[in-house]
Amino acid sequence: MKKRRKTFSQKRTTLPTLLLSALALVLVLTMIFAVGFQMYLKHSIDSQGKEQIADSLHEINRTINHYAEDYADLEQNDRFMLIHQMLGHYTESFTFMLPNKVSDEEAAQLTEDYTLVGIDSRSSLNCDSYAVLMDQDGNTVASSSLFLEARIIFSDDNPNDAYYYPNTNYICDPETLNIPEVNQFFDLYLEHARQREDKVHDVQARITSVYVNRENHTFIPHKGTLEDYSYPRAKLNTNGVYDSMELTEYPIEINVALPGYELVELHEQAEKVYSEVSSDGSAVIYDESKQPAEQAYPWTYNTLLWFYGESNEIRDKFQNMRVFSYSSYPQNTYKQLGTGMGVFDDSRQILIEGQPYWLNLRLIIDYKDSRVVRYFWSKVLLCAVLLSLLALVWCLWKNMRNKARYAMEDYQRALTDSLAHDIKTPLMAISGYAENIRDGNLSEEKQKNYVSGILKNIASTDTMISRTLYLNHIDNGMPAKIETVRLAALTGTLIDKYDLMLREKHIQAKITGSAELQTDPAAMETILENLISNAVKYTPEGGNIQIGINKKSLTITNTVAQKIDFKKLKEPFVRGDTARSNASGNGLGLAIVDRAADVNGFKFNLSCTDTEFMAELKF
Repeated sequence: MKKRRKTFSQKRTTLPTLLLSALALVLVLTMIFAVGFQMYLKHSIDSQGKEQIADSLHEINRTINHYAEDYADLEQNDRFMLIHQMLGHYTESFTFMLPNKVSDEEAAQLTEDYTLVGIDSRSSLNCDSYAVLMDQDGNTVASSSLFLEARIIFSDDNPNDAYYYPNTNYICDPETLNIPEVNQFFDLYLEHARQREDKVHDVQARITSVYVNRENHTFIPHKGTLEDYSYPRAKLNTNGVYDSMELTEYPIEINVALPGYELVELHEQAEKVYSEVSSDGSAVIYDESKQPAEQAYPWTYNTLLWFYGESNEIRDKFQNMRVFSYSSYPQNTYKQLGTGMGVFDDSRQILIEGQPYWLNLRLIIDYKDSRVVRYFWSKVLLCAVLLSLLALVWCLWKNMRNKARYAMEDYQRALTDSLAHDIKTPLMAISGYAENIRDGNLSEEKQKNYVSGILKNIASTDTMISRTLYLNHIDNGMPAKIETVRLAALTGTLIDKYDLMLREKHIQAKITGSAELQTDPAAMETILENLISNAVKYTPEGGNIQIGINKKSLTITNTVAQKIDFKKLKEPFVRGDTARSNASGNGLGLAIVDRAADVNGFKFNLSCTDTEFMAELKF
């Protein structure tokens, strides 16, 4: 028993299928981009971390050497106090920019074409830095621990000292003072300065009066307010500026009585006031017009004071990680912790008064900082959107191509089915005539009639197959040879071919107008041949055929016995009389005209009334 052969029809791809395939590709490409972009971001942050930590060590060392002569007159404790301030300043300055190109105008206000969308050691949740200066015995002599700084100028200070860092700089260090009220003040600062997921907090102290010890350049806040400036993290604009800000104030009042400290009221520097030293060494205060001016003492540039350095909690975390050791000092090293943190270490030996000290600096970066995460996902989503748009355009284009191909396949299939159906009629006739001849006992006249019928049906079948092949040839795109065609002359020549049939049916044919057209002459002859043949064939006896020609169109109008349904006449194997057994035509003529007109850029229209059928060809 033979197995039945299975046949499979090709499954057609629909638009939803294309979209699902494209979506899968978009997801894969987006994941590849996300992984690559994550590696790029990490590399960018790591490179900046290594560079900045090395630059900071170099800058601290350079600054210490720069002030070496000035430190010579200071006590050792005072000298290390100034180094303590330097370390606090430099460890606050780490900022990691995330690559984000901006316009030339914006770039002029920024650094190295980067917007301030980044993480920094002051406002990020888990981005911390700490520095210590250690002696040969491994003792910490200075660090970047937390302190409050102020610039205070008294009336008996040399006016030039107002611009000289060591002589006018005062510090409030809670560890050195070890006063409960001062510790409570710094605890209040740390409570509100602690960064949160939803907001960035920038806390400063506006001090109006202080206790000052001019001998060791320390001070204690007396009265003022703690100002907490909070910014929503999500409201950072493209220029790195927060669109909204909230200010919360907390009153401060510390009362102490310590030897060596005097209570003074602070004044801000008067606007547009300058000072210089006179010939007798006294200070001269004047305004822009060189007129004497007044300045209240002691004064400071701004009563809004800044906190620098890190808390004891951060210091303990660093020390618990065994960062600072005189015997084991890292040289610009990096390692990644399993918690998504990056740790940068660097150290350098420096000389102070000829004695070697080790300056150690460590920086911890959180790769999962909310600003980095938002920046990362914004770029990934942008990539996904762009890929999705490209995929959508491709799917629509591909779907159009598929529809056109499927329509052609359907058309060719219908053409083949119709040909197979219509070819049965002449084949059955040929078969019948052949059987009659085979049976014999026929007169010579009948044999001739049967043979004539066989030849007539063979000719009809051949014509049908030839026209079908020609129609398929048109659909596959036939080469065109453009020449000048005289429409009136060509139409007259074709009409003459049907002169005998026109006289037999008493049909009047008339051509009016003339025009020349640049087109393929073979295609135009085929179009006119089929239109004229169709008109002659279906015009009843005594009817008329009118052919009108002008530069824009050619119209053939013929008389009909009744109104014809013309809506499907352009389809292959459809005839106006709907009788497929009618041997007078095969229903391919108008289909050929429609395809040939479309290929040559013409528009072919049909219309019909109760008495007239019109075929119009627009150029």
